[in-house]
Amino acid sequence: MDALRFAQSGAVTSLSQLGWNGPLYTWLLAAWVRVAGTTEFALRFSSVIPGVLLLPVLLQLGRRLAPPAGGGRRSLGRHHGSTSDGTGLFAVALGACSPYLVWYSQELKMYSLLCLLGAVSTATLLAVLERGGARRWATYVLVTATAPYVHVLGVLLVPAQVLAYLVAWPRRRPRGVPFALAVGLMVLPYVPLAAWQAPLLLSAFRTGHPYYPLPQVLSILSRGWTLGILASAQPLLLVPFALAAVGLVLPPRATAEVRFLLCWLAVPVLLVHLISLRSPIFTDRYLIASLPALLLLLALGLHRAHARSRVVGVAVGTALLAASLYGVHLQSSYSIKTDARGAADIIRRHWQPGDALVMQIPYLRHSLDYYLGQGYTFIEGPYTNDGASAEEVDRYLRSKVEGLERAWLLLSEADMWDQPGLTEAWFLQHGDRQGLWELARVRLYLFRLP
Repeated sequence: MDALRFAQSGAVTSLSQLGWNGPLYTWLLAAWVRVAGTTEFALRFSSVIPGVLLLPVLLQLGRRLAPPAGGGRRSLGRHHGSTSDGTGLFAVALGACSPYLVWYSQELKMYSLLCLLGAVSTATLLAVLERGGARRWATYVLVTATAPYVHVLGVLLVPAQVLAYLVAWPRRRPRGVPFALAVGLMVLPYVPLAAWQAPLLLSAFRTGHPYYPLPQVLSILSRGWTLGILASAQPLLLVPFALAAVGLVLPPRATAEVRFLLCWLAVPVLLVHLISLRSPIFTDRYLIASLPALLLLLALGLHRAHARSRVVGVAVGTALLAASLYGVHLQSSYSIKTDARGAADIIRRHWQPGDALVMQIPYLRHSLDYYLGQGYTFIEGPYTNDGASAEEVDRYLRSKVEGLERAWLLLSEADMWDQPGLTEAWFLQHGDRQGLWELARVRLYLFRLP
């Protein structure tokens, strides 16, 4: 609902607007809304489409990064026939069944687009280092320079690719001069964003994110990026992913493609951790532009295991996809987001003329407006986290519900507004409870008032 509100309100007036982590995405979403409308079905396609487009990019990357048949040396990024098709198909299968990608291809946020840009940028880089061409260089610069405006941490693609370039080719530097020029051109568009971000970092601003030690960061990413939002709580499901990763240590080990992917995966994570030592900013979805690197590493591991033993490769691949699909199943079966839609359905069925809905926290009003529409009376719940007393809450609520026969009370993340629970306690003391519904992150009451 935040994304939709920001897109429709015109709140973003500049691509370098202070404090916005994805100004270009907000503009793109506004354009999508004007064309497609505001139904949930139409809105979600703005995230579904980038998620689907990621799959052919993974196929191409898998083909380019696969080792040649029979081992040996070759230029990184060159497609060598049917053996590399296997790695590409493994990568597509992992992407299509990835519960993490499925989740963020449904949310109305920029993360599936950011992931697509990370993959397209890297695929274009490999192509341009192999074949050159002004158009390819221009495409690479444009795609990579766009990423920070879709999400500010998209800029981490640049240092990741620079280090990947240096590490993958330790003795020679293919197209070194144009690559250095391209990096300079990509950095320039980021300067307007850096102008407001750098002072914040230097001031150690409070972000609202908790600090996580590096081992915990790696645990969150390894579980969430493989098993998804809910199955990540079951670490035993990581076993097939670990077995696929074991394939990376089979000969040949530290190949150019493995070094390249490790840099793409690790550099943004380490940079975010370093920033978080001063101002915590780590959230797993912020780093989603590096998720394709993990999928490609797993695909390479499966390819190597399959080359050694077809039975082992099929068994590990089947177990890996089964664990992924289990994560998708859990996400489709259990809601962890505030179920405003479900609450709205209940309210709509039982609402009577003269009712009012007390919101705690009041911010959820925006979601209820979307799902309920017009004709409903809303009352803001009192803010008590500043030390408000029970007597003050009593006076406030009496003034708001005076003359009402029935009132609804909706609680969601109420501790942010009313940690002592005075609002709920007042209604339980003074009202006659007619109904109680427990939904995901929502408790909904219906009271008859004396």
